[in-house]
Amino acid sequence: MLDEFIARSIAFFKTYPLIGVLAILVFALYTWLKPKKALKLVLFILVLVAAIYALGYLKDPLDAGMKQKDEMIYKSKRELGE
Repeated sequence: MLDEFIARSIAFFKTYPLIGVLAILVFALYTWLKPKKALKLVLFILVLVAAIYALGYLKDPLDAGMKQKDEMIYKSKRELGE
């Protein structure tokens, strides 16, 4: 999940390098003018990325549990004749 996002981001910035350069310049200017706020923004983004990464790992077990639950419901309904 994160690998695909990084690959798509790199492909986007290779296709549109001007947008990447402008984004870096804006972030550099923001960091220079307001370093404390920039640090908070970077930390927030890192926490957000870590949370999304963790949810990516939890997705597979949750999907497997939901599939098993659906199978058991179907099996119970079939046995009860509903």
